[in-house]
Amino acid sequence: MFKKIFLLFILLVGYSYGFEQRFNVDFDIHSFVCNNADLRNIDETSYKTVQYTDDFFYLMYANLYLKYLFKNEFLSLYTKISRPFFFGNDEAAKSYQSFIIENLYADITIINNLKLKAGRYKFKTFEDESIPDYVYSDTIDSISINYSIFDFIKITALVDFFALNSPDYAYDVKINRENSIQYFNGDVNIIKSGGLINFGTRFDSEWIRLLSISPYFFYASIGAVNSEQNKTGGNEKTLKGTLGNFSDGDYLMVGGLNSYINSQYYKLGLQIAYSYGKDIKDPYTPDVTISGILLSGLLRLMWDIFYCEIVSIYSEGGKVDKNGNWQNYGFISMKGERVGGYIFKDIYGIYPSGIIDYDGINFLPFERSRRAATISLKTEVGITNLKLLNFETNTLFLNLYVDSWFHWDNNLSEIDFSNLNTTTLEHFKRLQKFMGIENDIKISIELNQQFELGIFGGIFWSYDFFWKYPTTSDVPLGTDLSWTCGSELKIKI
Repeated sequence: MFKKIFLLFILLVGYSYGFEQRFNVDFDIHSFVCNNADLRNIDETSYKTVQYTDDFFYLMYANLYLKYLFKNEFLSLYTKISRPFFFGNDEAAKSYQSFIIENLYADITIINNLKLKAGRYKFKTFEDESIPDYVYSDTIDSISINYSIFDFIKITALVDFFALNSPDYAYDVKINRENSIQYFNGDVNIIKSGGLINFGTRFDSEWIRLLSISPYFFYASIGAVNSEQNKTGGNEKTLKGTLGNFSDGDYLMVGGLNSYINSQYYKLGLQIAYSYGKDIKDPYTPDVTISGILLSGLLRLMWDIFYCEIVSIYSEGGKVDKNGNWQNYGFISMKGERVGGYIFKDIYGIYPSGIIDYDGINFLPFERSRRAATISLKTEVGITNLKLLNFETNTLFLNLYVDSWFHWDNNLSEIDFSNLNTTTLEHFKRLQKFMGIENDIKISIELNQQFELGIFGGIFWSYDFFWKYPTTSDVPLGTDLSWTCGSELKIKI
């Protein structure tokens, strides 16, 4: 495999001789320790209590990135290929492909202001990468048309053909998507389509340099996909294909508006979205409607090397009826960004709403990797690019930030718990409860944007949502402090 990848780069470099081209190699190493992600300190009373409470782990891994850019008057070709390495147990890399194609796309200029983009690339509805996008931010396998009118209107229309493309865990599913779904050999894709219009106006002022407004609309058609984890997918109507070789007809529509302002002293971002759709269930379970709004905002104030930032998220919740059946999932995203700090975002992998993932509509209100309506608030202060040392050609900078995240569940229950004579529905008492507070810190030194070494840590203080009413043994349940710490080394050549 490596020989094929290397040969591809040689051919590209040879073909592009005389044109603009750039080849980069990046390398990073990550290590972290985590304990009590289950919110339970170890209990060594017996082997069963140890099995139930011991979740301490240490992990160290590295990534090698090969990046190549070729550009001429009519064509731009960009590739980014990575290879993960797990120290001490490289067998863990078998959950990935040997080499992961993170980006491979071509930009073709059809006429002056009309371009065709095809391949795999990162997409989000915000042009500004520093503003979180909780509606649609993913690596997509797509064909898109981009048209510019004057200098301030950009129109994008796209089709994402597979929607199976999170490099973290989806590649083995994507390769075997038909073989892994029993009784299906055809209608197993998830196709997303839609577009956005960006209106961007620039000003010659320190207080407002750019005003951007972007309305958008996207539609997702769910194929006959299956998920053992989520117990959902597009094959529920046929009982996993035993009643017919067709998909349920699940779908999702999301429309909304993004806006942000950039200036020398502040950055202000706003995201408003509404989703509507249907999750069709098996013949014995009521179908679930999808209807809800999402509001998120960012305010960042800057003074020289200092800054403070506030991020707020409101995702409208779902509703469960008196019998424990979900009537509505609330807001569902096309697959936006995850929420939280090192524990919620990187250890648990939590999204602030349900999402469209490779296995269909994901709505997981209780699992560790939660995908359900959340109200979240972040406050952050930091120092960026503080000059420590200045050599003749090199400058050493210091970066530091501290943040706090606050999370609430935002789903509703119609169950009358005062007359409940069974424990099978008790876990719904978690709904509408405060989830907890996460505090994070990171300090790093950076040399000429080519070398960065950082250390970080995070702690999570759980509250009512996690204190009682268990669902499964894998779900965090307890009052003990969860923590993580680690280091990062990044090198760009």
